[in-house]
Amino acid sequence: MRFLILSLLASLLMPPAVAAAGAEYQLAGPASSRKKSSSKKKKARRYINLSALHQSLPGSQMPDATSLLFRVDNCDVVVLADDEQRVKFIFLRVIPGVKKAKRREALNAVKSRLQLAYDKPSPPHELIAADGSAALLYFDLPVAHADAALIAATRCDVLQNILGGFSDPEPELRPAEGLACAFVVETKGVEMEISVDLSLPLVNYVELRGGKVKSKVKPDSVIKGLFSGLDSKPERAYASFGKGDDRLRTLSCDGTFYMARHAGFFVIGTVNHLKQAAQNGIGTKKYGFSKPDFSDWEVTLPTCPAADSLLEATADEPVPAEPEAPTPADTPEVNPPVAEPEPTTPTPAGDTPADQPAQADGVLTPEAAREAYRKMLREM
Repeated sequence: MRFLILSLLASLLMPPAVAAAGAEYQLAGPASSRKKSSSKKKKARRYINLSALHQSLPGSQMPDATSLLFRVDNCDVVVLADDEQRVKFIFLRVIPGVKKAKRREALNAVKSRLQLAYDKPSPPHELIAADGSAALLYFDLPVAHADAALIAATRCDVLQNILGGFSDPEPELRPAEGLACAFVVETKGVEMEISVDLSLPLVNYVELRGGKVKSKVKPDSVIKGLFSGLDSKPERAYASFGKGDDRLRTLSCDGTFYMARHAGFFVIGTVNHLKQAAQNGIGTKKYGFSKPDFSDWEVTLPTCPAADSLLEATADEPVPAEPEAPTPADTPEVNPPVAEPEPTTPTPAGDTPADQPAQADGVLTPEAAREAYRKMLREM
């Protein structure tokens, strides 16, 4: 009973401000760190700028805004860029005068110097011809997609479409005569060589030569399927190109491009391109591409990596955003100082302040309880 009374008195003696402090001024918990951003940022990839490259190589030839031609030692080099002049491909081929036993050595020497001088945005990927006479350096990994165009598209797009559209097995690079690049590919059980004209910003002329047939299909139908838009009958005036036994017989067209064939090869291009190919004496083992003289465009490559002035940034590769630094925890609220109760003059035992009744509805007032508590301590 005495313990109960002591507890009651202690609770009554606690100042009201202190009793309520815990409920009214709880310390704020540490602020949670900011969540890492889930948004994607764009990583700025850097490419060689074609015009800047041209200016850095005195003697090089820039026939149009997206190509650059030059010769280094015993190799002819064709540099191709997209419409924003970002270099995407570098094709190099050993000149015909080099002996077969020395071609790979000559190619590797120039290729290594190109890779050393122009290793941005990163060391390029490469395809090397089996005989070591040609190499294709490319800076973007190819992506396969349906209905990839092989004609009436930019040079970079056509090369990307070939690299990405015939990935099983990987295309095999082959040298081609003239201003062209050739690949051996396989599709639907038919192996063929696709040779792409690189003389104009848009590819308007392609040659295809048949190869091995690995399934029960008709090679002609497979090759025609690569150019399904050519489905109209040619006009009488363009029923063939050339003369005599070597003339090209037209199979189909779309009004702009014509597909013609002779013996074991096909040609697809505009009327002017097919006429020129016939004049160049195209045949099963002879290409119909133009053959510029690269010896007029000899250059000297730098012996150290290219300066940043040759590079330009472009934001085209999404990558995960880097985690943001955590936000410092919010400063917790500090308990405001609790006012100390003013000291009161003890009231003699048995007396009660005139303005404070000793009891209210049978309950001791705080002042009366304190006095009763003190009295009980004195008597113990």
